[in-house]
Amino acid sequence: MGSAMNSPRVTIGVPVCNGESELEACLACLSNQTFRDLAIIVYDNASTDRTPEIVAAAMRKDSRISYFRHDTNIGALANFSAVLAAARSPYFMWRAFDDLSDLAYVERLVAALDAYPDAMLAAPRTETLRTQSGRCRVRLPPRPGTGPRERLAAERWIIRRLQAGWFYGLFRREFLVETMDFIKREFRFVWAWDFLLLATTVLRARIVGVPEVTFTHRLTGTAKQYSSAETTAERVALVRNYWHVIEQLIAEKKMPLYQRLIHRAVFVRHVKRRVAKWPILLRAMRDSLFRAPQ
Repeated sequence: MGSAMNSPRVTIGVPVCNGESELEACLACLSNQTFRDLAIIVYDNASTDRTPEIVAAAMRKDSRISYFRHDTNIGALANFSAVLAAARSPYFMWRAFDDLSDLAYVERLVAALDAYPDAMLAAPRTETLRTQSGRCRVRLPPRPGTGPRERLAAERWIIRRLQAGWFYGLFRREFLVETMDFIKREFRFVWAWDFLLLATTVLRARIVGVPEVTFTHRLTGTAKQYSSAETTAERVALVRNYWHVIEQLIAEKKMPLYQRLIHRAVFVRHVKRRVAKWPILLRAMRDSLFRAPQ
């Protein structure tokens, strides 16, 4: 077991379970970043493969890497939370063990947050790489306008295009800790918590886009299954819970009624696209989507 580094500007948390096939390339990508004032914390969720040996070899080459291990698997969300809790730097990002990025990735994201003090997340251009079928390049969130109407319009633009890769951008750590605490308190499911975190960030803060660097989200066909809602009834409950949190967030915002209704319509589309298909969504609506979950 290692110990976290002392107060670098950036901490990169790598939650992993049985990552021997891709972890070495991931750690090499992080070690070779042009931004050097960083710590890399690997949190091993009780791997049974060569993950510990791969991390040990990387630590011999780079003293900024530290390693922690759970004796038993505590679940994906808890492991993501554990690596965040170990960080002490002002900026933080997660990195899945099977994803990659440009070598100037951290440098450019740090520069973006430094330039926009009111931004809580710097989000990259995201490329989804399906290892068996090719690549699909997706769009980047814009720099929101400063006026109230421009900010609301930008929020809706971002929500319509919300991408999983933005979750692996660079956050201000204190904001991220507060947001994670809010989600764990209000949302009782594992599936879709990453999109809920992004939606909360959009509605409570500002996202700045960084088009100069690319995050490569690799889909290898061995994707981890994080869903804690297996039956139809559980999926309906998940959608109701997700929507209840969204309603709370929209209610916090000061906006005219017509703007509130537009926001809600955009989020219905978001839920359909990212959380549940129409049959489940319609069932949730029929079962009083807008009331608080039991």
